[in-house]
Amino acid sequence: MIACYSLEELKSTLSRPKCLVIFSSSWTCEVKSTNRLISALTANHPKITIAMVDIDSVPEALARDDVWAIPTFELFHDGTLLKKVEGCPEAEIAEAVRELDELASTREELSIKSD
Repeated sequence: MIACYSLEELKSTLSRPKCLVIFSSSWTCEVKSTNRLISALTANHPKITIAMVDIDSVPEALARDDVWAIPTFELFHDGTLLKKVEGCPEAEIAEAVRELDELASTREELSIKSD
């Protein structure tokens, strides 16, 4: 998991092919369930970059990504936002991450074609 402490770090992370960005804070009541879910996703989906944005450290990220609920999960494929999930509905997030994991990235497709 990558911790993003600036907008520049967040932008750099989004350049990866498959990315799950989690906007969270230490004060949210869903910290335990969020951390448990992140552990499971990290173990089950190693090809997906998981990035945590602490909104207290990077408050400008809230406006950039139009985040209104904490936690918010955003799934990106080749830099494009595919899905945003507010709160921590574990089954919905797990399904969205599974679907993202099954997508081939443009970079992967180019690599396969050139082999």
